[in-house]
Amino acid sequence: MTTSRRAVLTTLAAAAVGVPFLTELAGGGSTASAATGGGGDRYGSNTELYASGVYLEGEHWVRRFGRAEPFDNYRDFTPALPLTAVIAPHGGAIEAGTSELCMTIAGYSMAAATLRDPAKPPTGLTPLGGGIPARDYWMFEALVSAPNNEMHVTSTHCDDPIALSVVGGAKYAVSLHGYDPFDGSPHTTPLRKVLIGGADGRLKQNLYGALTKTFTDSARRVVVEIAGGSSAINGDDAANIVNRTYSGGGAQLELSTDLRAAMFGKFGSASDRRDTAGVGVDQAYYWNGFVNSIRTAIDRHERGLTWLPAGPDPMAG
Repeated sequence: MTTSRRAVLTTLAAAAVGVPFLTELAGGGSTASAATGGGGDRYGSNTELYASGVYLEGEHWVRRFGRAEPFDNYRDFTPALPLTAVIAPHGGAIEAGTSELCMTIAGYSMAAATLRDPAKPPTGLTPLGGGIPARDYWMFEALVSAPNNEMHVTSTHCDDPIALSVVGGAKYAVSLHGYDPFDGSPHTTPLRKVLIGGADGRLKQNLYGALTKTFTDSARRVVVEIAGGSSAINGDDAANIVNRTYSGGGAQLELSTDLRAAMFGKFGSASDRRDTAGVGVDQAYYWNGFVNSIRTAIDRHERGLTWLPAGPDPMAG
């Protein structure tokens, strides 16, 4: 039943849209907007943005996705389907760093999007390998900075057909977002913070446990919190794209601007971020720590485990 659902969703998405590729994922997006605010969005959906004629696919924005679909033509063996999708609804110049994190956590190299050459066969992304599973992913990326983050479509209004296919065909999902806890106000002390939301309580607990176990250096403090019910970005709305899995839940990770910037040697452009992700002692601490923590949490979740607040780690030893 699961295979049939995924196949149908993939077919619908492929029929609905085409996905162009560009040579460069541009933009800084260092001042991020909230992921689920919605009230200030110019466009009420991805469909409305795509049809606006103001911001053009391939010139101002691009979508990228990957499906790690196995096949089953065996008499005595059924391969496991990928269970978790990784998405970045506001990548590129909107919430900088989330595109690179999405690709890496999903198990692919941070290659730039490429121009399509009709005379050549399509080329795929390179899986990282080394035992790192390749997972389904989807991202929307702004290639340029728009006034007032006009290409930001709040997560509860995301109706991109490929996003619906990728997330709808997954049992679990993790979305990556950027936010500015200071709302653009100047500050002298960096606040490196992860705010965990979403409708999947067990997945949130696994993410919280993995992140708090990793980030223990008080000199390079990372604040990790599970968003309360009153938070405007708690991500628990059933309409949020991350919760539109076939299990009805997912987890939303909001990374502060200071934390995302700390992961890169240079944060200003897409090429800078790709070249300097985790390069440097402190950058490696934040980048590798975050990426590996999310992979660990996903793996634990898919095994049916829960990271308890205290006591022995059931996966240790």
